[in-house]
This record gives sequence, structure tokens and C-alpha cells, in this order.
Amino acid sequence: MKESPESTSPPKLTDFGSLWVQGLKIIVVIVVYMIIPGIFLGLTVASFIFTMRHFPIVPPHVMYSGFYWSFFGV
Repeated sequence: MKESPESTSPPKLTDFGSLWVQGLKIIVVIVVYMIIPGIFLGLTVASFIFTMRHFPIVPPHVMYSGFYWSFFGV
């Protein structure tokens, strides 16, 4: 359905194959769109874990890089 119906009764569902393909296209676009934010989120989490495991020997600019990646990625 591409536009709002003018009646109050629900539309008849026909051509299920076309509806399924449209839904699959939407899912593919969402997954592709989330690749870049997922990479940034992974870098943020990895930086945080690395900093927490090696806190005494990590320089300050590396310690705050997780905050940088979280703001840069979002």
C-alpha cells in the first residue's frame, strides 16, 4: 500500500509475494545502513575494554579515545 486508504475498512491483502519482497528490501537496507554505526560501536567497546584491562600503562589520549569514537560514531 503506497498511500492512505480513503475508507475505514482494511484493504484486501493480495500479491503476498510482492509484499514479502518489499519487506525483504527494507530489512536489507536496514542491515546495510547499520554496518558503519556497528563498526564505530565495536571500536568504542574495544577501546573501553582495552583501557579497563590495561589502565595503569595506557596514556591519557588512548584512555579517552573511547569517548571520541562514541561521539564520532553517533
